[in-house]
Amino acid sequence: MIGHGRCIVIFFHLPCDSVCLQTRLTADEVVERLSEQVEPRRLFRFHILSLFSRHKPYERVVHRDYLRIQRILGYGNAWLPAIEANIFSSADGCSIDARMRIASAVAKVFSAVWLGFGELMLVFALFQAPFPLLFIASVVVVGAGWVMMQGGFKYEATKAKRFLLELLEAEQVCGDADLRGKHETLPVEVRPVP
Repeated sequence: MIGHGRCIVIFFHLPCDSVCLQTRLTADEVVERLSEQVEPRRLFRFHILSLFSRHKPYERVVHRDYLRIQRILGYGNAWLPAIEANIFSSADGCSIDARMRIASAVAKVFSAVWLGFGELMLVFALFQAPFPLLFIASVVVVGAGWVMMQGGFKYEATKAKRFLLELLEAEQVCGDADLRGKHETLPVEVRPVP
């Protein structure tokens, strides 16, 4: 919560992750290896059928110096990260600067509504001090939403990092710990202070 003049802005952070990889492979070799693992995006994909069909592990696009990919899952995870990366050539190979963010617009809206509702309950509970049950309920709602969102995202982001490290025979030279504070922020509500 941020006080700004006569308004209170309530917000939350969507999970995101960044990783910098260094590999001895050339940019062309990186693009070739990634292209072998990525198929074009389908408009409709039935998750349960993905368990029994033959498909590549990722979908979307890979270009010479840019990629945007997302794992194909046999199960639903609304907080699945989309990986966007730039590929930079260097004298001893190349580096990949990857950013992972929630891919689904539905998950973003759901998160905004869920956490926004919980934060509104929390603000209301703070002004209604004699009613601690509402305060406890709001903390549980916000906490459960945050754990769901972070857990689902981090689980898939860790798998994606491991996949990229192994496929590209790379080493991680920087990560989210080096980029703390750079979160995607969505405003949920602005309300006047009485």
